[in-house]
Amino acid sequence: MKSYDIVAPRVRGGKLPCLQDGLLWEVPVASGPSEGWGLWKVIGFEAAYVRPAAAWERERFLVGRPRVAVTLLEQLARATWSGVAPGRTRVTVHLVDQGAELDNVRAVHDGIRWWSLGLASGRTRKAQRLRSERTKLTDAQRLKKAVELAGGVLLGFTPTSMGFQVRWQRGSEAFVSLVDRDLNLQQAGFCLANTDAQHDLTSLVSLIDERPYYPEEGWS
Repeated sequence: MKSYDIVAPRVRGGKLPCLQDGLLWEVPVASGPSEGWGLWKVIGFEAAYVRPAAAWERERFLVGRPRVAVTLLEQLARATWSGVAPGRTRVTVHLVDQGAELDNVRAVHDGIRWWSLGLASGRTRKAQRLRSERTKLTDAQRLKKAVELAGGVLLGFTPTSMGFQVRWQRGSEAFVSLVDRDLNLQQAGFCLANTDAQHDLTSLVSLIDERPYYPEEGWS
């Protein structure tokens, strides 16, 4: 079976972008960290983690790809933000490991997603003032954004001692899931073959189209 190595970033719980013979496609991950840059070995139609990607390897992956400054607006998940790119284009940036609301980050597009390359510049005084004036998102707004980012609909939620019990729907299916205060998944509400800890609320909702699993009994 043909195998080869790739350097690629991974969004939490997602597939890897792979450019081969001029074609861009996404490779399912068989094993490895749920998020971050890495060197991966692709065997057949799956990728396995080898080691962290070095800085020069990340740069080689990014050669020739468009890079812009994106102003961060709302944190949607642990390392995912919505922001504004030049031309007032709204984008979603992944792997944001530093930065806060209204910071500028350098971002690159791989043909599928935008990835953060780190802070672009310091915050201006105007941005500092605006940031201090803006109110924080309510729990309802955070949950709604996280579900809608993956094409779902928030039906309701109930606070728990550890976070939230979330009722959501995508397509014709409705689910009840448990997440912590940071919206990291505790229990999906359907079988994920013991991979619940690899997901947050957004990546969970995005699984529905490719889910080969069945709902667990006792959830509605």
